[in-house]
Amino acid sequence: FPEGGLTQTTTTLTFSGKPSDAETITLISSDGTSLVYTAKSAGETLGSRFFNVGGTTAAAITSLKDCIENAAGHDGKITCSIDGSVLTLTQALGGTE
Repeated sequence: FPEGGLTQTTTTLTFSGKPSDAETITLISSDGTSLVYTAKSAGETLGSRFFNVGGTTAAAITSLKDCIENAAGHDGKITCSIDGSVLTLTQALGGTE
């Protein structure tokens, strides 16, 4: 491990288009919280971790970000930022490999 403690992990998701309806992504935060996020063409339901893919690709990326950051999602355990078609995910706390 690096000197001074554990490091935060960052990864990126690059969207070349919208996910298909019912496609899923599983994210695991450094404390072991494992949650599934599901693409839905019929709309967003943050509390159920359903993100909307019925509009544009940019809207789908924003919807996924909102689900991850929602209280029913990783709620601060994973932070998100968007740059064009790239969603960057960062662990709020460092973890082990």
